[in-house]
Amino acid sequence: MPTASAPSVLRQMLRPAPNAVSGAAVTDARAWRMSLPRASEQAAGLVAAVSGLEMTETDLDGVLANWDMFALSMGLAGPAAARGLVLADAELRAGLIEVQTLGRVLRQAAELRPATAVDAAMVGHVVDAWIAGFEAAVGADHGGWRSGEPIGDVRAAKMAVDDGEYRVLDLVISLGDGARTGRLQLVTPFGAAVAAAETPPRDPREAFEHVEAELHAVLYRKTVPLRWLSDLEPGVLLEIPAEALAAVELEDTDGRFVRFARLGKSQGQRALRLVEGSPERPAPTHTVGGIAASHPVPSAAVSEHVAAPTSMADLPAIDGLPPLDVTISD
Repeated sequence: MPTASAPSVLRQMLRPAPNAVSGAAVTDARAWRMSLPRASEQAAGLVAAVSGLEMTETDLDGVLANWDMFALSMGLAGPAAARGLVLADAELRAGLIEVQTLGRVLRQAAELRPATAVDAAMVGHVVDAWIAGFEAAVGADHGGWRSGEPIGDVRAAKMAVDDGEYRVLDLVISLGDGARTGRLQLVTPFGAAVAAAETPPRDPREAFEHVEAELHAVLYRKTVPLRWLSDLEPGVLLEIPAEALAAVELEDTDGRFVRFARLGKSQGQRALRLVEGSPERPAPTHTVGGIAASHPVPSAAVSEHVAAPTSMADLPAIDGLPPLDVTISD
């Protein structure tokens, strides 16, 4: 059941009715039937009536199981940072837009197309008027539930709301004296989903404290003929210039440059220290017929104005070291 710490008119409205319909549930249904016509007239000059009302309980997967790609889906923001969904089918969306643009509701099938931000703006304010009218009709304090930004697909919906249990108010609404019949669903959380919404927000930086980030350290690049590469075997030595140790390139898993670093030691282990600026990067070599020729580095990350490296307190200086030989082994 909903927690007392976050009162919500919609949560009262969506409370389950065991077997027989309780008096409170009848009052809620009557409140919708009384308030919606008046709110429709005031918000959009629309003649509308509730012709059907059903309340169900399900989890988030159940809410999203029959996702309608042609319906208008919006967020539903409530008290204590609670989040839900508004789902308006194509017929309801079309009727609300027609009455505001043409002055009447057309008697023809709605166009099946993805919803837009303009649709959300024109439909959202009417839905908000319906919710406010219901709240006034039941005589309770306003819960503050209001429609929000449009939601494009199931993936976006899963990001917009929390996992947990939800109550779904399914309204069948007659528009324009029966010219159209549309469907509106108001999805609100309860139980664990409400508790999650009531939890004070944490510093967003905490979410990244234990995230693993994979980086690749590129010490040096050398271009060689394919025949030379195919002849590699254990014991072959690759010569790497000493200046490469002070201009190691850090890349992400897609090969995008992140920052320069300097190779050294820390507590007896090989280590990298990030450096400011763009150190001089040794020119890669291209071996042609056994003769090595140097090429400038075609990288925008290398600048003619090189910043001095930061002090190496726990990484000993490595200037003056002889070329580093790397042995290729099994």
